[in-house]
Amino acid sequence: MNQFETKFVYGNELFKTHCKKWLRYIDDVFALWAGPYWTLERFVQEINNSLPFIKFSLNAHLEEIPFLDTRVYKQGGCLMTDLYVKSTDRNLLLHYRSFHPPQLKRALSKSQLSRVKRIVASSEIADKRLTEMCNKFREREYPDNLLNRQLEEIKSQERSEMLKGNEKNRENHVTFVTQYNTLSKQVANILRRHWPLLYKKGRSLGSMLVHSDIGRNSKQKNMEIRGKVGSYPCLNCNCCSNVQVGENVFHPRKGNPIKIRGRYSCGSTYAVYVIKCPCGLAYVGQTKRTVRERIHEHKSAIKTGKKDQTVAGHFIEHAQSVKISDYRDH
Repeated sequence: MNQFETKFVYGNELFKTHCKKWLRYIDDVFALWAGPYWTLERFVQEINNSLPFIKFSLNAHLEEIPFLDTRVYKQGGCLMTDLYVKSTDRNLLLHYRSFHPPQLKRALSKSQLSRVKRIVASSEIADKRLTEMCNKFREREYPDNLLNRQLEEIKSQERSEMLKGNEKNRENHVTFVTQYNTLSKQVANILRRHWPLLYKKGRSLGSMLVHSDIGRNSKQKNMEIRGKVGSYPCLNCNCCSNVQVGENVFHPRKGNPIKIRGRYSCGSTYAVYVIKCPCGLAYVGQTKRTVRERIHEHKSAIKTGKKDQTVAGHFIEHAQSVKISDYRDH
């Protein structure tokens, strides 16, 4: 986006004439435009015509406008900011009884109250928004003594100082990282004097029930090394149903068997693979990556109708299903 702005935005004549402020956060832009509305529409149209894959949508208003989690509005010739919450937003704050480290929950409530104080420019409105935020945390069963203590601390701070931010001094040190569990407090008490502690996410129902298709465990790899030679499914991905099991691959025309030297599967790398078609033709390919990845690409090309690719064009024309076997020469 920085290159796009440099090439197509900052040099635009309408931009140089009318734009007084251009602030971007990732792909959201806040701008102050001093000119007729049609010039703003023309400017957006011109930058939208610059590249086919980058398009801007326009939301403009004379009095107020939302930007991310902030509402910017005019008051007395000045721009003011307030907290912006969509009407469809629900209270999804972390519940206080959730199994998370206590310090995380304490930090969450304090950080949200600090965010309100930094965003809301009017002190009167800020008090109202802070009360509303505390009520949201009370709905999630955060204790009153915690919220009241943090609220008083936030109110005592100057907003101008909070907007400056804090400079963090990074020190090189060894950090102990482990999963959070019921014994974490005891472990922390033992190690607190020596190591700062960080926690990583533990296993959840989702991680236990949904298996990632990235790599295979060492036990399975060892089984493959000890197993007999040939082409076999890894039993760990959706390409397994396409693998022709056996110790040989047969020449598509002559029919004579070709011995597979080694044990290979859809997880093999640096492989020569064969895609066979019931019409009698065969496609021989090679890949440095896993055969699984390459076959996924062939399948995707067939599904998306990329007829310019050899395999996809043939299978689209003949409407066949893909059958593969793979092997590697030494």
